[in-house]
Amino acid sequence: MDTFGNIVAAGGAPVNTVECVPDGCYTMIMYDDGNNGWQGGTFSINYENTSVVVASGTLASGGYGTTLVDLNGNCGSTGCQDHLISVTSGASHNDVYWELVDEFGSIVTSGGAPEDQVVCLPDGCYTLYMYDANGDGWEGAVCTITDLSTGTVVSSGTLASGGYGTGQVIIGAGCGSCTFVNMEVTAGSAPGDVSWDLYDAIGNFIASGGAPTLQSLCLQPGCYTLYAYDAIGDGWNGAQYTFTDPGTGAVLATGTLLNAGFGSFSISVDGGCGTGTCEPYTLTVTGGTAPAEVSWSFSSMGVTFASGWAASSVQLCLDTGCYVMQMFDSGGNGWGGATWTLTDAGGGIMGSGTMASGSNQVVAVSVGSTVPCEVPTVVSASDCPQAVNVCTDLNFTIDPNGWGAIWEVPALGSVSNPQFMWGDGVMSPWGTDHYGCLMGQEINTTWMIVNIASGGSLEFTLGANGAQAGFYDWVMYPYTPGTCGQVLANALAPVRCNWNYSSTGGTGCASVVPPGGFPENYEPPLTVTAGQRYIICFSNWSSVSTVVPLVFGGTASVSCDPIVLPMELLSFSAVPTDWSVDLFWSTATEENTSHFRVERSLDMNDWSVLGDVSAAGNASSEHNYRFEDRSPLEAYAYYRFALVDLDGSEKFSPVVRTEWEAPLLHCWPSPNPGSFLVDLRTAVDASVLTVLDQYGRAVAFDTWREGDDEVRIVLRGCPPGVYTVRAMHDAKSRTGRAVVQDP
Repeated sequence: MDTFGNIVAAGGAPVNTVECVPDGCYTMIMYDDGNNGWQGGTFSINYENTSVVVASGTLASGGYGTTLVDLNGNCGSTGCQDHLISVTSGASHNDVYWELVDEFGSIVTSGGAPEDQVVCLPDGCYTLYMYDANGDGWEGAVCTITDLSTGTVVSSGTLASGGYGTGQVIIGAGCGSCTFVNMEVTAGSAPGDVSWDLYDAIGNFIASGGAPTLQSLCLQPGCYTLYAYDAIGDGWNGAQYTFTDPGTGAVLATGTLLNAGFGSFSISVDGGCGTGTCEPYTLTVTGGTAPAEVSWSFSSMGVTFASGWAASSVQLCLDTGCYVMQMFDSGGNGWGGATWTLTDAGGGIMGSGTMASGSNQVVAVSVGSTVPCEVPTVVSASDCPQAVNVCTDLNFTIDPNGWGAIWEVPALGSVSNPQFMWGDGVMSPWGTDHYGCLMGQEINTTWMIVNIASGGSLEFTLGANGAQAGFYDWVMYPYTPGTCGQVLANALAPVRCNWNYSSTGGTGCASVVPPGGFPENYEPPLTVTAGQRYIICFSNWSSVSTVVPLVFGGTASVSCDPIVLPMELLSFSAVPTDWSVDLFWSTATEENTSHFRVERSLDMNDWSVLGDVSAAGNASSEHNYRFEDRSPLEAYAYYRFALVDLDGSEKFSPVVRTEWEAPLLHCWPSPNPGSFLVDLRTAVDASVLTVLDQYGRAVAFDTWREGDDEVRIVLRGCPPGVYTVRAMHDAKSRTGRAVVQDP
């Protein structure tokens, strides 16, 4: 098979075939129906009509295996070296299977036991995946990888127990600037129950295995997480993990899983956790009277440093700062005497507590700081009018009780809650083919207003980096004081929304999906300007109780501080006239100002430029400005201006809103026999009508509603002539003319 997955040749045994094959890297895939290897059968590839063999091999055992076939040096990078991969038989070789995978996730070769393969491997970092069909380890089978050019054994190991494990293989320069670390997991009294996974800080898988195990890992400086599991749920029963520096013997981290089925541990390599200056701490959770109901997590701004059940004890490397201890109880009656305690290396207590009652509780923990910490929570905001301002990154709590009193979000498939189907090829307005928007409308909602302090690309994540605990659906609208009513009236379209594809990995707007996230959960960033505001309706679809981290990114910034322009703005207003909308603004001071760029929008999302007005440049006294929009829109419209500095930078003013209506009424048909329609637009129900003859005298008429915005006028016995129709609404008068002639 070639590198594109195309089968070049296939067959059984014996067979001889001639193929015209371009230079490249190929994979020989070998099968055996009897699951006991080829029993002496071999393959060889040679140039036609010559005895030059370019590749050969066999399937030593099992039903499946692969090996790379290098035609003219195109496998791997230049300078790859031949390595012998040798796997001995052990006591039960038919159970053994393995794969060698490169750092990009591609299988380089695979096989069973016994096995001897020669593979040309470029320098790099590889992972050996080891499997055992019976789940009792390799029973003496050993995999050894030897550099044939030097005779050096670069890796040797076995699957001590269980059905699955990994080993790291370093070839040549290996994994870059990494540090060799020995990881040992001792057996304990129940090694068959023990398993573990090791991940780096951005969610990349490093290694896994059971107990006992001893692995040499080459780890770059960073913060790693060891996930510990126990099949019975009673902890590791004496098994203990230890990370040591092989050069000095110094212990980098050590610990065990106590009386639980799962726990996580923070492993710092070369000071990689936090800022690199983190200190060691121990978090201990006791069992209480109902340990099976207890669970917990310890985090800060969306990064989970540890989590587990009761009882457990984990080692953490923490920086000075504020953290969150979140406690859960599945029985809803508190922890039943179970407690948590965070201690430093000297045994000093940094924090402790319990949950006396209920199903969840969040406590703020201050580490290494005398400044008290608070859990930043969003107040109850289950309805749009209760929406709270978001001024920075924060954690907010959600629970299954946030239904609110108003059902703002309309039915799916509407203007304010459009429906986007995955895979139908129809893109959303912002260019994705994901699900959307709120398919369940409002479920335990939290409404939040985002205030833009500086323009650019706005990104945000909700529950990223392993903090998502359920489906976090959301919809986002441009925000003004009238937004809640517009959403309720199904008159405002969202600028972004997402109905989650996955309940893990987080969601939000991002240019790059965070580690562990799913692209279907993320929408593209939103281009924003200073002074704009948006509202997010967050739906707790899964009805979970947890803390959700909201973290902003991109080039834009959020803040609730007043926006500072390179001037002092005294006023800004928009005044509709008969034929235009006049914009007025005044400045008290200006510094290095070039000009004002005036813009208009119908939805505060798409803005059009109307024109420029020259600025004062530098001024310490009041300056007044006016701009006339001579082609206003018969609708509510938004206006703003960008103050452009002499260096080309710009800041936006606040947004003003106004409505303009044409001064003339549209009357038709004209001429008519004394019966005609009048278009009153949005004032159709609130206008007072008068009809005047050519002498200015009021005449009698009948009227009734027709259509959405029109009324019909029928004159009572009036002679032919020109009549004036006047409509009064909110102290404003508009007129139109109708010509009446004989029928």
